[in-house]
Amino acid sequence: MKNKLMKKTLAAVMALAIVGGAMPTAFGGTPLLTTPIVANAADGYATLNGDTLTIGGNIKKDILDGYRENSNVKHIVAAEDTILPVNSSYLFYARDALNEEQAYWLNLQTIDLSNADMSQVTNMHGIFMGCGKLQSINFGNCNTSNVTEMAAMFLFCESLISLDLSGFNTSSLTNTDAMFANCFNLKFIIVSDNWDVSNVTDSEDMFYRCENLKGQNGLNSSSNLGVSSGTLRDKTYARIDTEEAPGYLSEAGYAPSFVDFDNTTGTLSIGGWITRNDVHWYQQTAGIKHIIALEGTVLPKNSSFMFNGMAKLADNEECWTDLETIDLSKADTSKVTDPQLLAVLLSSRCPRRHRCKPLR
Repeated sequence: MKNKLMKKTLAAVMALAIVGGAMPTAFGGTPLLTTPIVANAADGYATLNGDTLTIGGNIKKDILDGYRENSNVKHIVAAEDTILPVNSSYLFYARDALNEEQAYWLNLQTIDLSNADMSQVTNMHGIFMGCGKLQSINFGNCNTSNVTEMAAMFLFCESLISLDLSGFNTSSLTNTDAMFANCFNLKFIIVSDNWDVSNVTDSEDMFYRCENLKGQNGLNSSSNLGVSSGTLRDKTYARIDTEEAPGYLSEAGYAPSFVDFDNTTGTLSIGGWITRNDVHWYQQTAGIKHIIALEGTVLPKNSSFMFNGMAKLADNEECWTDLETIDLSKADTSKVTDPQLLAVLLSSRCPRRHRCKPLR
């Protein structure tokens, strides 16, 4: 697989050299600029101030090439007059086929494109490829309705933890091959109802080695669905994770779940978009006396048996044996559709009714 991706990367960069001109050398070929490359706003410009590179006008790859090897650049911010080109492939790329390690933008941490006009863009192939130090990308409410190519878009973006693509309209998208490949640390991707991959015809390795990616209901991309081993890492699960249709993506407003047990107080705190599996992981943990939902906790549509303490897991194994109180007063239960279940949840009654009392 590594050789396969390297071949894809090599082909991509050869195309880059043809489209964008001579490929900059990895070390020493391109001058490190600290002064702006600017004729006028229509021609595009870039200005480095401290560690922030501000871009604007009709930005082109050759303008960015002048700063690609500058180790001072930590942040790239698009000004309000920024217009991305029709062919934005490899615009911010940081790695070429001649280097197995990142060669450019060595300290780049954030990119803010929230002010950029993307309405004319059709090709975003490899636009952030190899930006291994990149921690966040702000797309804002961008217009991607004309984009057909997003292959290798985030390939080798190894430091990304989350991606908010809720502004994306992907109705024209046809190619997502290796789009998120080798994003080892990516935990969640947020999309909206405008996320549509029905026209995608090439999605091989879309989620290759996205080992920590998890959908909003807990579907993990490294589970037995075989994302790392080879079967379902294409567009099949490139959808919002629901019980009816599992996927690797999450809807706008999603916050990753977390569970924390304080054994000194016996309190299990839950938060974010909690799942039944999150809670069940602790059901045999001794010493849990209280369960408290923190502000921002969202219970799933199917919350049945979430706090079930009467069922035996084996012949002599019960769960929540020390549980005394449950407080869900701060939890958002709007997704719970079963009225009877909702009544039980809101009563804060412990499943072990003989010892539980509300904690208000």
